[in-house]
Amino acid sequence: MVSAKVVVAVLVVLLSASAIVVAERELIFGPGEGTVTVDTQGYGYVSGAGTYKRGTEVTLNAVGTGGQTFYKWSDGETTSVRTFTVQGDTKLTAFFAKFYKVSVSNPEPDRGRIAGSGSYKDGDSATLTATPNYGYLFSAWTENGSVISTTSMMKTAVGSDRNISAVFEKMKFSLSISSNYFGAGTPAGAGSHYYLDRIHLDGSPKRGYAFEGWYDGVSMLSGEANFIYTVVGNKAITARYGIIHDASFTLPNRPMAGSEFSCTPLYNVEIASRQWVTQDANLGAQLPPAYSRQGYDGSYIPLFSNPAKVRITCNVEYTDGQRAEYSTVTIVDKTYTKNFTWDYTYGYVQNHNLLWGLIKWTTNETAKKTMTMDCSVTFSEYTRYREALKPVNGWRRGDMASFVTYGDPMIVSLASTFSSVTANLTSLERAQFVLNFVSCAITYVTDQESTGYVEYFKYPYETIYDKVGDCEDTAFLYAAIMRAMGYSVVVFGLPGHAMAGVSVPGANGYSMDYGGQRYYFCETTGEPGYMWGIGQLSSSYRKAVVTTYPVP
Repeated sequence: MVSAKVVVAVLVVLLSASAIVVAERELIFGPGEGTVTVDTQGYGYVSGAGTYKRGTEVTLNAVGTGGQTFYKWSDGETTSVRTFTVQGDTKLTAFFAKFYKVSVSNPEPDRGRIAGSGSYKDGDSATLTATPNYGYLFSAWTENGSVISTTSMMKTAVGSDRNISAVFEKMKFSLSISSNYFGAGTPAGAGSHYYLDRIHLDGSPKRGYAFEGWYDGVSMLSGEANFIYTVVGNKAITARYGIIHDASFTLPNRPMAGSEFSCTPLYNVEIASRQWVTQDANLGAQLPPAYSRQGYDGSYIPLFSNPAKVRITCNVEYTDGQRAEYSTVTIVDKTYTKNFTWDYTYGYVQNHNLLWGLIKWTTNETAKKTMTMDCSVTFSEYTRYREALKPVNGWRRGDMASFVTYGDPMIVSLASTFSSVTANLTSLERAQFVLNFVSCAITYVTDQESTGYVEYFKYPYETIYDKVGDCEDTAFLYAAIMRAMGYSVVVFGLPGHAMAGVSVPGANGYSMDYGGQRYYFCETTGEPGYMWGIGQLSSSYRKAVVTTYPVP
């Protein structure tokens, strides 16, 4: 019996130099068996070919040689190992070719995504794509350190293994910086910057302004003047400032009468108007200076002819409509030279050997000399003592000693002068000489007349400044000078009167014992043409109750 024979011819064209094998497949149907024939064209081998009974399952395994790799069968199958049932004669061609690996890498994967890695037949084209992430741009494809393309999608022929890298670069963004007040600061950091660059923004305010924050529109980015901003896109940032509403100003430590002095504002920006007011600090009345002018820096420069305690007030209105006021009190000072003249009577001092110095004299009569002495005082120190807390009615033991200010520099200076001039006198004569000065050079005036108070304790500085005082004022002065000269002193309180007491060898007369020492009465309220001696006491007080106030 003649078997039917069907011949199927498949023509395969060799596509490239990779020697892809052209083969035919013939299916021959016989009555009881079939032959499986495989053509490899010499580029590999296939196991499993041969003659089999119909219905037999056959497994073919194609393996390339000489660098060839199986990639398909002539009937379209692509697996190198295949199994089928024999129905008749079968003729197949196994196709082999060389394959190359294309490796596409991205050294900085956060910058973008890549595609195109794979295995390609010799002569095929590989398509590579690069997609940058936000903030980056595709720059180039490189191979072996050289740029091979600058397009993000690239086709390249494959004829060998390839290692290709994608290069992405950061985008540049514009950063603009402005300020809500011109001149409030010089914000730094504006310009063109790369994506994710960290930029130091410096919004340090100038004098008179306060930094409020960095703003992106209405949103605050930071409240710190020095701020690290990370660039993520084009951005316009505003440095927002506020005006410091502070009208305070500075003054010299000791402005002097007759000279200009400057009241210099701490801040001088965004000023709509500024007004200055001067008042008597105690009375509140207007106290205009003899002359004033404005400085270029907004300062107020007055000149007062006379010393005074002045309240200076500055009222400021700012360009934003806000107001501020600052007030301070200062003493416009002046130094005075107080001249004292008194008669030194010989009757109480036997040794007349005075040393010429800061105290000068002329001889008027055989029994006395006219003494003169200058003493410098300041209005500011006088005011300090004048305003010190003090009793104006009644005496208190603790108060008395506090008024004997023997450590005051002016009192110390007076004591030094008296010590120098009387260096050749006895201790008693020196004490009498100073008593002569206090009782004769200081004019007796009641507190009511000199201060307006019924009773007012003056410090020695006040008494020297005023050159007048009543009994306790001159007693304090004498006790202070004598204590500064090294004598032990007390203050005696009598009904409606006060005296000083001094412990001095050689004295006699009226005295009181206190703390183991004898203190002699010293009447400091002299009368014209008469001077009291140490230990002398008016008959009006010889039986009075006396209170002794010690001076430490």
